[in-house]
Formats: sequence, structure tokens, C-alpha cells
Amino acid sequence: MITRRQMLKLSAGLSVAGLSMPLAVPAWATNPEKPRYLILIELHGGNDSLNMCIPHNQEGYYAARPSLAIPKDQHIILSPELALNGVMSPLESLWAAGELAIIPGVGYPEPNRSHFRSIEIWDTASNSDEYLSDGWLSESLKQVTLDEHLAAHGIVIGRNPAPLMGEGLKTLVMRNQASFIRESKQLDKILASTENPTLRHLLNVHKDARRGGEVLRMGFENAKKEANKDKGKKSNADRFLVDVQEAAAIIQAGYGAPVIKLALSGFDTHFNQKTQHQKLLKSLAQGIAQLRASLTESGHWEQTLVMTYSEFGRRVGENGSQGTDHGTAATHFMVGGKVAGGIKSVVPSVTDLVDKDLQYHQDFRALYASVTEQWLGLPLSSHYQRYKQIPLLS
Repeated sequence: MITRRQMLKLSAGLSVAGLSMPLAVPAWATNPEKPRYLILIELHGGNDSLNMCIPHNQEGYYAARPSLAIPKDQHIILSPELALNGVMSPLESLWAAGELAIIPGVGYPEPNRSHFRSIEIWDTASNSDEYLSDGWLSESLKQVTLDEHLAAHGIVIGRNPAPLMGEGLKTLVMRNQASFIRESKQLDKILASTENPTLRHLLNVHKDARRGGEVLRMGFENAKKEANKDKGKKSNADRFLVDVQEAAAIIQAGYGAPVIKLALSGFDTHFNQKTQHQKLLKSLAQGIAQLRASLTESGHWEQTLVMTYSEFGRRVGENGSQGTDHGTAATHFMVGGKVAGGIKSVVPSVTDLVDKDLQYHQDFRALYASVTEQWLGLPLSSHYQRYKQIPLLS
């Protein structure tokens, strides 16, 4: 038997899961003129959201972070309770337009501070003592029927396809469209020339990946998009902005997937946090603003929802290396042309802590339930029905 992980390695970046018969079809999936898109942005490493959305009215924030607290003259005041880090000024216009929803204090009971385990919990929507294998979107998203306008259920640009993996889902993993199309063509050439039965079996398993390449190529060529140049030694922040352009191009071409996942890495800021974290936050804001500008111009912004997530937040107090250590609850964003903006949860106290960490006030699975039902229009499995949804759409 070949495991999914082995198959990912063998396919040099192409990943595909088998298909099953659909159970229901949301209205947007049958109308290629008005599809809906969900863009997931993973903030890999554990984002220090206290320096992203600052509890500026809590003096305990400044006391706990003598070197890391963002000075008040670098705040963009959003409410009496929260301010946005000044490096994220590209998001000001989204806030003013009511297109940015901020959800503070997102977490889960009995939190885990291990990178590997906590992101696994987020990817599968499991309890802290529960081990699930399928991504949190798999049960609902597999009900979407693929047609000539959809290359896959999900496209992952970069790392970690776990939220979009599961039986019945077709997920394409790529560096960018151009490389994926090249690789899918190469698979066809090898299949036509090889007599090796093992290799032919592996390539036949990837027939849906090759079909995905064909569908993407239609959009890629019809829109006359240029292939990305080699990313080389670009920083995480720079690579993220290239990936954002790729995601926008896939949506604009109209031959993609309802869900696109991106990642911005570098948030494990145990030491010398300030410069590194500020650059990452600036890139995140620029990327979201860039998505808005590109997709507004092409008429797709009102059909797009962007959601951030991370395996955990950081400790309230800074450590002895001018950084922050693994924490628990954190603030996350929902952004889009149809989003009902505002602050959607309780802002946690930085002094009323549990084991030196923020208390969570919103279970992350409530966000998943809100996105699945309100945005994607897909039925919720019983796994999510216990969570009170947030009002997501205007």
C-alpha cells in the first residue's frame, strides 16, 4: 500500500485524493458566472496577534512587553479596545469599508503548545485529545461536483495541504500554476513512453491531477497569464506576495477551485521578534490589500472570502531573548466584499490569564462552521452543529 505522504513525494508536488459521488450541490457551484471562493492563509509558526491587534487600553500589555510592545504612536485605532499595528495600514480602507472582521480570543479547550500537534488540531477540527485524519473541509466540500470550470475542490500553493485532504476530495498542490502545468504535461509524456508497470500504475493514479493541469491550462492560457519567475532566495514575506498574485490569477482565470490555501511562514518568533514580525505583518496586510485590489478590478471580490489562521498565539509576556514563546488564544481575520466587518468576539484580558496565557472566548470550530454554512452554503456535519456561529455576511 502507498500512503498519502509517499504519494506526495513520488508526485513531485502533485497531490490528489479520490472522488466520490456528490450528496448536494450549492447554488454557486452550478453557476460559473458567480462562483464563490475561500482563501485560507495559514500564519505558520504561531502568530503573536497581541502585536497585530493591540489591546491598547490595557496597561498590562505594555508592562508585560517592555521591549516588544508597539508604541501608541504606531497604533491605528479601531475601537476603544483594539488598535491595528501601524505596519498594517493597507487594511485601514478595508476596515473603513466594513470588509474586515476581527475575531479576538480564538482557541480551543485544553490547548496544545506543540507546533505539530496544534496545527493538526486546527487542520482537522479535532478536540485536543482526539486524532482525526481528514481535513476540516473534507466532509462538506466533497459534496461539490467538479465540472469543466473547476480543476479541483482545493488548490494549495506552497505548504501543508492537510485542511483539504480526505477521501472524496481532489486537491492540487503546487508551487505555482506554470510549474504545475509543466509537471502534469511531463506525467503524460512519461506515461506514453514507459513500459514499467509500477510507474504506469503510479501515473494512472494521478489521472485527476493531469486533468486538473488541463483545466488550469485553459484558464492560464485564456487569461494570457505569464509564468512566475523562479522564487529563488526570496524571503517568506516576498514569497507570500508572489503566492497572493498566483491565487488572484487562478480566480480571475475562472478555472480553479472553490478553496485556495496559502501560507506565510516565519511566525515562530522566540528571539529578536520585533523586526521579523513587523515585516511579516506588513506583508500579510499588503497581500490582503493586493487581493482586494486585483479581485475588485476583475469583479471577483464580492465572491471571495479570506480567512487567516495559525496553530496558536504567543505568551503575553516577552521572554529574555526579546521574543515570545508558544501561547494559546489569538486574533484572526475574515475579509471580503460580502463580509460584515467589525470586532466579532470578546477581547481577552492580558492580566486575567490561565497558565500565563490568554483565555479563549471563541472556539475556532465556530469560525469553520460559519464559513462552511454561511459562505460556502454547504451543509454542516454533526461535528460542527454544536458551535455557535458568528454573523459573517453583510
